[in-house]
Amino acid sequence: MFIIWSLLFIFFAIYLVVWLYQNKIIGAIGERFSASEIRRYVKGKVFHDIYVKGSHGVQQIDILAVTEKGVLVIEKKTWIGRVLGGEFANTWTVYCGRGKNQKSYKTKNPLHQNFGHLQALQEQIPEMEGKCLSIVLFGNNARLTGKNTPKNVIRDADFKRYYQSLPSILTVPEVDDFAERIRRSKMTQKELKTLHRKKIKAIKKQSK
Repeated sequence: MFIIWSLLFIFFAIYLVVWLYQNKIIGAIGERFSASEIRRYVKGKVFHDIYVKGSHGVQQIDILAVTEKGVLVIEKKTWIGRVLGGEFANTWTVYCGRGKNQKSYKTKNPLHQNFGHLQALQEQIPEMEGKCLSIVLFGNNARLTGKNTPKNVIRDADFKRYYQSLPSILTVPEVDDFAERIRRSKMTQKELKTLHRKKIKAIKKQSK
């Protein structure tokens, strides 16, 4: 009986943790999957979960790919449903479900969010200015059906075709140099991650 109750307690604890942190867990899994897929197609170095300190505080970059096509600053989203939004709109709309069960909610424009990431990166490595490309990458459960959807807003399934369509703008020595500078910056990632968490907590506190 003790073993049964112990197993039930463990199961409940796991369920509770997964329920409380499901968005973070799904997000982390999605980022790792995308980073792994991107490594299959690019010639260069792919980094995951990078923290960069800029003039507006510490920024978290989901995926950073240094390639011959440029430095790809990628914001990964795991939204499910139909996504509508334009490049300059302040908010985007996500529609979940169908028919009478369909629900919608507003969310911040992820391109605006990613611009801050790109800006911080270029502040740290000025030589990257003009050589970075902002990309918002959705999972394949998202439907990007809007006519105003920007070309740099894609799904995982679209990445290979999109990447191949880009012109090459970096030489091999530049790719190696930028990748090495980012690799060296990872030595301070733990400290930057702590500062980023404090920043997010402060923003959430102000919004209440």
